Amino acid sequence: MVERQPYEVLRGLGGGVEVRRYPAHRVVSVDVSSGIEQAGNIGFRPLVGYISGANDSGQKIAMTTPVLLEPHAHGQQTVSFVLPEKWWTGDVPHPRQDGVRVEERDASTVGAIRFRGLWREDRVREHETILRRVLAQHGIETVGEPFFARYDPPSVPGMFRRNEVLLPVSLASKTRGD
Repeated sequence: MVERQPYEVLRGLGGGVEVRRYPAHRVVSVDVSSGIEQAGNIGFRPLVGYISGANDSGQKIAMTTPVLLEPHAHGQQTVSFVLPEKWWTGDVPHPRQDGVRVEERDASTVGAIRFRGLWREDRVREHETILRRVLAQHGIETVGEPFFARYDPPSVPGMFRRNEVLLPVSLASKTRGD
């Protein structure tokens, strides 16, 4: 079984929307120049290389879910694998391939919406809009740019694939009493 990144659900907001707390963790990342739909495929190979032993210790590292995608300006995307929890502290092997890097991620609070189906930009953006609307209805302020999570390998039929849109949020004191 593939390890899944842990999180705590702080609030369910209905319509498949949750507010979650993620612990500090590490990812291995690579930047790619492409659209949202192709970025995961392009970034996958160098990241699989790293976890398959293309690192300074030749260490194999288990695959985890989700695969994260962070869009940037001008068609740039960062694709990341969350490292298994045992690699979140202490030494971690350094990548041997140019452009692949290990990054520390701080604990964070996000709004999240889950959806099933193929990974298409129009569907991703549609769910981003729904997520923003639900968060606003609950008085929850977004404090960053959206990023996306994909949980399933290509062998899973499209209609069963789990995807998510995530938005960093701030839980101001006014929203705690909702």
